[in-house]
Amino acid sequence: TRPSDNLGPSDEQMEDATTSRSAYDAKAAPRTPATRPSDNLGPSEEQLAGDTTTGSTYLQHAAPRTPATRPSDNLGPSDEQMEDATTSRSTYDEKAAPRTPATRPSDNLGPSDQQMEDATTTRSTYGQQTAPRTPAT
Repeated sequence: TRPSDNLGPSDEQMEDATTSRSAYDAKAAPRTPATRPSDNLGPSEEQLAGDTTTGSTYLQHAAPRTPATRPSDNLGPSDEQMEDATTSRSTYDEKAAPRTPATRPSDNLGPSDQQMEDATTTRSTYGQQTAPRTPAT
């Protein structure tokens, strides 16, 4: 059985009048007169000077120029003759090292003597269980 639906339209008449308008007590307030703000941004009576005193008060100081110096270059070619023979070959004496014998790795991956079991216990241990049904309210 299905549950009963209680969300249908009501048979009673809905009251749509609120008490906001009837409980409101209007009070008369005096209206303030409109005023214009005072304007102090008009043109000045004084004449504006078109130049500043920055250029006349500036004093130019004579700074001596430092001479550019070039760093000394010590990477020039040498006057000595370059020796092109090293002492590596003359000081190296050859030593014979013993040769290591070649060995094969041991193979332990051969076939087994036992028969492989290919049956699993998944299907035999799985039991289908049924949950008790609850009645619908």
